[in-house]
Amino acid sequence: MIGEFKGFIFGILSKIIAALSQFIMIPLLIGFYGKGDYGLFVLAFSLNAYLRLMELGVSNGSIRFFAIWFAKGETNKVKEVSRSSMVFYGVIGVINTIVFLLMGVFSNQLFSLDTGQYYIFLWLMIILASSTIFNWLSFVVVQLLTAFEGVAWINQMNSVKSILNLLAVFICVKFEFSLAVFFIVFTLTNMVIIPLNLYRFYRVKLSVVSFLKPRWNYPAFKEVLMYSLSLFAMGIFQMSALYLQPVILGAFADNGVMLVADYEIIRTISSFVIVLGGVFMQVLLPKISKLYAEKDVEKINQIIYDGTKLISLFVCFVVFNIVINTQDILNIYLGSGYNSLVPWLNVSLFTVLYMHNSAISTLILATGKTKVLVYASAISCFSSLLITMITVSKFGVGAAIIGYAVYISIQMLVMYFYYMPFVLNINPTKVFFQSFMPFILISLIVYYFEIVLFNMIDVSSIYIIVLCRCLFFSLCFILLCYVLMPRLRRKILVYKIWV
Repeated sequence: MIGEFKGFIFGILSKIIAALSQFIMIPLLIGFYGKGDYGLFVLAFSLNAYLRLMELGVSNGSIRFFAIWFAKGETNKVKEVSRSSMVFYGVIGVINTIVFLLMGVFSNQLFSLDTGQYYIFLWLMIILASSTIFNWLSFVVVQLLTAFEGVAWINQMNSVKSILNLLAVFICVKFEFSLAVFFIVFTLTNMVIIPLNLYRFYRVKLSVVSFLKPRWNYPAFKEVLMYSLSLFAMGIFQMSALYLQPVILGAFADNGVMLVADYEIIRTISSFVIVLGGVFMQVLLPKISKLYAEKDVEKINQIIYDGTKLISLFVCFVVFNIVINTQDILNIYLGSGYNSLVPWLNVSLFTVLYMHNSAISTLILATGKTKVLVYASAISCFSSLLITMITVSKFGVGAAIIGYAVYISIQMLVMYFYYMPFVLNINPTKVFFQSFMPFILISLIVYYFEIVLFNMIDVSSIYIIVLCRCLFFSLCFILLCYVLMPRLRRKILVYKIWV
């Protein structure tokens, strides 16, 4: 239990540190390199992130099987699969290297780049190509460590990596390194944790030769691969809907690189809210999974209805606190000249409200009945990307925001009109109108009065006005929830969920 708690705490910390690091990096990089070169940086890493799909979900599948086999003392099975994984990831690394080189050589045809941008992007692809094999092979070490001793160490290393990434930005800006040199430094900071993980591998007395010497054994590897493909089907469409948006902007817009930078600004601010809300998913998934295995329907329904209230309260509180200040936040964050992003940032933030369904999502995962969700993800993903392609010339960066909003909307419709009533036996009307909408209405009421009040107030300091708006919204929101939601006032909600 102590190990699980440490893993949970370090997991939360690593996510928060990563989000803060990304949040701080953007204004520094844009301020020094400009939006155009920063857009190239984002485009390169979006491609890198999307190509991680080539692993076919084997990472999560391997961790599951390795953990089971370690617990049963079937170490030989772990060795056979891990050594086969070294071959599997090695082949993927070689393919990935070739893809990066081809993307660099033909980037002028794929994206709207001028001559200078073409050569910069070519160097970025060469740098990624030179490191990708090492990164792919390191996944096996991460999988073995996670299965053997839990996630605490890996989450600590992720935190170290985020801090080093931010340090690399400060150093490169301070000494005015070119974008290519910065990319080399940034890539190396991402690879620093590889030798640290190998050292940890040695400290926990796992043999490098026994577990990591490449040797192909398909019959042993097949069991993990077949299980992993089902996870892959779940993740590919979500990854595509998220990470292909900047690629489409870069390929289909005349000023694509600039739009990619704008998209990353919006995504980073929105992701900060998602990271905070992701705490609920981490807590609820094991709890609901256990209750589902015990067939405790009453407790599950209690968590679904009351848990959705708690999550809705939290998400509305954070989202609307940002929405009331989006223009000033952008001015503080990046300086003047980004007001055109305000409406699209607001749309992106409102999209984050989908997180109120976190408890429903965890119950779907616990049941394992994800077939329809996979189909819905495929339809919503293709619809999302198609809309982005069609509307990018008219809406610019807004096309990607609209496209992703369509993806989320279709997912929500499937949950409310299929999963809740027909699979989970949950009343969707009760969830929507009793556990979600009251907090939306309270937020809108406070938001309206906030606009009226602060339009009559003239404050010269942008920092003071942002602080005053947040305090006003927070106090009024909490007061209305206290008065109108008696279950929250009596603290029964929190008690019933966590005790």
